[in-house]
Amino acid sequence: MRLPKLQLCWRQELGLGVGGGGGGSRRPAGRFGDHSCDSPWGLVESAARAMKSKHGDNIEFVLWTG
Repeated sequence: MRLPKLQLCWRQELGLGVGGGGGGSRRPAGRFGDHSCDSPWGLVESAARAMKSKHGDNIEFVLWTG
């Protein structure tokens, strides 16, 4: 079985801002996100470009946790 080259799980609705637990105020996450929410798409794209430039096609997999 051949797997696709890139598989992503990204929740757009969580990349738009951050909220404190328990109904805290929301604030913009900023260009590269915030420690309490998913990475914004711009950071995901930037990281993928950096991985390709450093490793080319010689990378087996990436495990990205948040």
